[in-house]
Amino acid sequence: MEAVIKIGNIQYLIFPNKFIYLNKLKYKINKIINFKKNILLIKDKNNKILIGNPNIKNFIIKAIVINHIKTNKIIIFKKKKRKGYKKKIGHRQILTKLKIIKIKHI
Repeated sequence: MEAVIKIGNIQYLIFPNKFIYLNKLKYKINKIINFKKNILLIKDKNNKILIGNPNIKNFIIKAIVINHIKTNKIIIFKKKKRKGYKKKIGHRQILTKLKIIKIKHI
C-alpha cells in the first residue's frame, strides 16, 4: 500500500514502515501524528487507485516523530572581480524525520 500526501506545499510518496524527511514540524519527539487531510492518491493492495478531489475521505495515515536533525552545511560564496566584494554564508536546514506507522482506509 502506498500513498501520496501533501504536507505544506510539498507532496511525498509514502510507504508503511519507511522514513521520510520533511521541513521542521513543531511536534515533540515520539509524538504520533495523524494525517487526515491533503491525501491526493492511494494505491491499494489490489492495485486499485483512489484519487481525491481534492482529498480522500475516511482515510488515515499515522506517523511518529523520530528526530529533528540538521543537514550538512551548504556554503554560499559571492564575489565580484576587481571590486573587493566577497561574501561567505553558510546554511544548515533543520528537518524532521518521520516514520510512517500505518496507512489505513476506513
